[in-house]
Amino acid sequence: MDNHEPIISRELWDKVQSVLDRKCSYRYRVIKHDLPFSGMIRCGHCGCAVIGEIKKKKYIYYHCTGQRGKCPEKYARQELIEDQFCVAVSKIVLPEPFVGWASNVLRQASADDACVRQEAIDRLTADSRRILTRLDTMYLDKVECRISTEMYDRHAGQWKLELDRLERAIEQHQAGTNKSYLLEATQLLELVQMLPRLFKRQLPHEKRELLKFVVSNSTWKEGKLTVIYRQPFDLFTTWRVNMQNESTLKQPKNGRNEKWLLR
Repeated sequence: MDNHEPIISRELWDKVQSVLDRKCSYRYRVIKHDLPFSGMIRCGHCGCAVIGEIKKKKYIYYHCTGQRGKCPEKYARQELIEDQFCVAVSKIVLPEPFVGWASNVLRQASADDACVRQEAIDRLTADSRRILTRLDTMYLDKVECRISTEMYDRHAGQWKLELDRLERAIEQHQAGTNKSYLLEATQLLELVQMLPRLFKRQLPHEKRELLKFVVSNSTWKEGKLTVIYRQPFDLFTTWRVNMQNESTLKQPKNGRNEKWLLR
């Protein structure tokens, strides 16, 4: 058995699994996991599902179900479809120089965001402490009859409402810091670079799950696969094409690029 080191950490892959748990948009459901692409593709001629079938107990072919009548689409070997899916996955891989630059931008933005949130938390916490001090002081004034009970109740009620507002604001900032969307975006960029190698090494049912992560719809017509990528991978393919020019990689337009990276 191959004892190779895993390409990505188990922790990172587990995070990706939460994205994979989506319902297939087709009514056809696959039962056998050794037919990874069965029901994932639509026929480009008639729109019916393309399903897999094992021939001679070892060869896997895919064909249109023909539920809308006889279809001209020919049978296709699984190897041919798999190769074209591999090409489709490869098209979302971004040039390494850009990924390195983008990762640095996102990490710095994540650090800056965490710093801003912590400053806000410190400021709100200080405001909360001042209000608590006021409430304690005013309570002693009431006990020692320096202020009336009515005055205490009126002011204490207002300050307690302000205290609740400050506590909610602190919780929101803490939640935002813990989610760290920018850091997750960095991990996604790095994971995307590994997907083609990962796809080639996976078991059939794992290949299927990986494709569900990347691709929303696929069609097969006259031996050619056409895919529609999920977000944000559709953007990745556009970026890849736009960054083929070497000058774009060497001199990224920081102002513009940072904006669409952080959207």
